[in-house]
Amino acid sequence: SEACLGDFIDGFGRRVFRRPVTTAERARYLELRGTGTPPAEIARSVLFTFFLSPPFLYRFEHEGTPLPSDPAVLALSPHEVASRLTFHFWRSMPDEALLAAADSGELGTDAGYNAALERVFADARTKATIRRFFGQWFQLDGFEGFADTPAFRAFAADVEAGPALVAAMREEVDDLVDHYTWQSGGTYTDLLTSNLSFARAAELAALYGVRAWSGSGAPPALPANERSGLLTRAALLVEGNELTNPVKRGAFVLRHVLCSGSSGGIASASRPRPRRRSAPAATA
Repeated sequence: SEACLGDFIDGFGRRVFRRPVTTAERARYLELRGTGTPPAEIARSVLFTFFLSPPFLYRFEHEGTPLPSDPAVLALSPHEVASRLTFHFWRSMPDEALLAAADSGELGTDAGYNAALERVFADARTKATIRRFFGQWFQLDGFEGFADTPAFRAFAADVEAGPALVAAMREEVDDLVDHYTWQSGGTYTDLLTSNLSFARAAELAALYGVRAWSGSGAPPALPANERSGLLTRAALLVEGNELTNPVKRGAFVLRHVLCSGSSGGIASASRPRPRRRSAPAATA
């Protein structure tokens, strides 16, 4: 029925568009009902149209009002703020609590925005996003595995170089990032220069010459004058064979850590306050 389809358009459309469906949009979707069209075909047509619509595929930010002090700049609408927060920190759409705060206008206030930001940042999905950010930045997923050659086996000696050791190396970097992001209140400088070992696996800890970290309490310090900071961790030094490549290593540090050279890089991982954006050109 028209009432049933209208309810679905309002509820599902609010989730898909991350804002309430407009009157014009609702009317256009109701037209898909047609006369004598089978219910299954109506549902297919509505879903198909929703999932191919620009408001679902893209995040438009043009609902805000111009600032009195600068008409060329728009203040984001509450629903745009909700999407900006969750796509930044969760890599996904707003949840029901954020949509409700946007519907009521609460998210458009400083107090409402700050409360939402704290809740979003405390969510486990934000921790996963922060880890993914550093993993992509430092290309931690690019390791293709150790070589199985006589030369490498001689080089590895009694070290069991395999998937478990690689996983332990990656876990240590995740724990290091977590520590300075969530526990210690440290800075990026602290992350780059830290002398703390977060190696949980006994084999990785043995490579560092420290005891294994239990996952709680104070982590052990790395041996003095041997290694320090993020760039000396096994995950960022590991190679697939017994040879090293200082040229590629230097290019990686130059481009991805110092954000210099031809490829550029990411300058910092910060917590932005998404409140404003430039207004589109009149001809856009």
